[in-house]
Amino acid sequence: MLYANLRELVRRSSSSRRFFFGLPVPLQLKLSEYDEHIRSAADLHRYAEAVEKHEHAVEIGDMLLK
Repeated sequence: MLYANLRELVRRSSSSRRFFFGLPVPLQLKLSEYDEHIRSAADLHRYAEAVEKHEHAVEIGDMLLK
């Protein structure tokens, strides 16, 4: 099912709400930046995975530059 945005998805879908609030707060905040692009549970999972991978890659890059 498609929702208008992440806020509506989390408000109306209990499974998406549990998933979202089970994530680390920094990841929740980052996902909130993509509010209008996250319109389904699949979007939420996809964006969460992509942001986590990106953050991990940045950490590795930072370690290599030290």
